[in-house]
Amino acid sequence: MDGEPDGRLLAGWRDLAEAAETANVFAGPEMFLAARGRIAPEDWVPVPVEGPGGRLDAIAAVRRTRTAPLVGPRVVDLYWSHYGPRGCPLIRAGVPDAADRLLDALAARGPVLRLPYAALCTGAVHALVGAAERRGGAAIVVDEHERARLDVAAGAAALGPGLVGRRRRELDRQWRKLAEGGPLSTWTSTGHAALAGLDAFVALEHKGWKGRVRTSLASDPRRVDFARAFLEPLAAADRVRVDRLDRAGEPIAVLITLFSGDTGFLWKIAYDERFAHGSPGVQLVRRASEALVARPGLAGVDSLAVADHSLMDRSWAGRMRIGTLFLALGPAALTAARRAAAAETAVIALRTRARTIRGLVRQRLRLAPGP
Repeated sequence: MDGEPDGRLLAGWRDLAEAAETANVFAGPEMFLAARGRIAPEDWVPVPVEGPGGRLDAIAAVRRTRTAPLVGPRVVDLYWSHYGPRGCPLIRAGVPDAADRLLDALAARGPVLRLPYAALCTGAVHALVGAAERRGGAAIVVDEHERARLDVAAGAAALGPGLVGRRRRELDRQWRKLAEGGPLSTWTSTGHAALAGLDAFVALEHKGWKGRVRTSLASDPRRVDFARAFLEPLAAADRVRVDRLDRAGEPIAVLITLFSGDTGFLWKIAYDERFAHGSPGVQLVRRASEALVARPGLAGVDSLAVADHSLMDRSWAGRMRIGTLFLALGPAALTAARRAAAAETAVIALRTRARTIRGLVRQRLRLAPGP
């Protein structure tokens, strides 16, 4: 189907999101409706696969694009964005042929499928790879790396070296030092109250280096509109948690976690750089992590962090394998998939070089005095 999803599809989509083999809050209708036209192009379309009685068994939001601007090989891209770095469609658990039928539907749009930021060891990805191989195709992975994850089943062992032992004692000392300038308090907001936490996050993020380089949400009204449109329906369904650390009644750190099925997603974190000596962001991650480990029904939390992230890699001991997955949807697509993967590898190398340069610029901006 093309165009806006109707009410029946949206209801089935929401139901599927909670019954999916692999949870992905960024593959639900909330992200699709909020992102399209604000932070994403208008040409993303949902491709649904129905089962008995009109039940939705799988869905993927996709668009035709190139692996490199203007010149790269064409692929069918599964929805992703920097505000949702988890590329995986929703496939109903317990329906063995759902992945096969989804690839049948997607093959009509192109022979090569790209899943950026795919969680490689999940049931949904295994099902898609198996379905591609049954069609005579294959899977190719590029940019494979590890991402920090909070493994709830591990209990206290889920916390990494940055939150335990000697480092924990140092955090306690920093907490006491922070409190000398005003009383410290932590707050947790859920439901509709979480939207006030979003406002606090937007303001705090914009005060920091992201505001100075204009990558904060508040740097573009469309980004703020997107964030509110995305979080409002999730908050109404009690799938948003906002943790906040205040000093003398003013927020100095805010953390936003989203939930889908049995999985959490650490979506956003910001802290007041004036108090960096007291590690307010780490202080909040520590307290939120301890609460999340005790949350009933939660299996784990995806940090959504980049590889070798200095904060999250030291905060959480668990790891998950992430990569960009190319699926050739038949034997005739194998060569095209290899070319697309090679082009993606070249683009990633260029982006890595550009990111290094941006990092140096941002480091200088962090050191520069504020207005």
